[in-house]
Amino acid sequence: MNRLPDWCARIATPAAAAVIACACAAVPPERFYVLSSPGTAAEAPPPAAARDVELIVTSIPDSVDRPQLVRGIGPNEVEVLDLDRWGEPVRSGISTVLLHDLQRRLPGRRVVPAGTPDTHEPLGVAVDIVAMQGTRAGAVHLEARWRLHAAGGATASGALTVDRQVDAGQPREIVGAWSSELDQVAEGIARGIVALP
Repeated sequence: MNRLPDWCARIATPAAAAVIACACAAVPPERFYVLSSPGTAAEAPPPAAARDVELIVTSIPDSVDRPQLVRGIGPNEVEVLDLDRWGEPVRSGISTVLLHDLQRRLPGRRVVPAGTPDTHEPLGVAVDIVAMQGTRAGAVHLEARWRLHAAGGATASGALTVDRQVDAGQPREIVGAWSSELDQVAEGIARGIVALP
């Protein structure tokens, strides 16, 4: 087996270490994002006769259901931001935010994930996130539809499309705008729940 001369190895090793150190230093860190709720949920316990609300997010767009954030850069073009990632599964994050936002608007009820045991005459809420887009230019779009199913058989449905413009199309601003848009979706759902018999 051929070996480098000792003098060559002594020169090559520090040089290789310097190259590796420079390469490592040049790699920017990953950034992680989560959706959030803008307010604090009400702490008042629900009355004994209040129906529980069970929520499930049944679908989200494929472009969002991935570890990396995806941002639009043209009419038919997107970019995958490998260093800007979700800090949790997106569907779980959407569900958590909607649960929190609904609880804040329905303090007389218990709002829980679908399938929670020991619920009282649950009213089911199924939410489809039809579109969830952000662009490099700062346009942030969210479209949602929902269906309400009361234990007594009453049903209702609704939909909401929300568009916001943020100052810069940076991932942090886009995720913050999506959080605000989900809060508006929760407001629409809460109104539908209150209107049910």
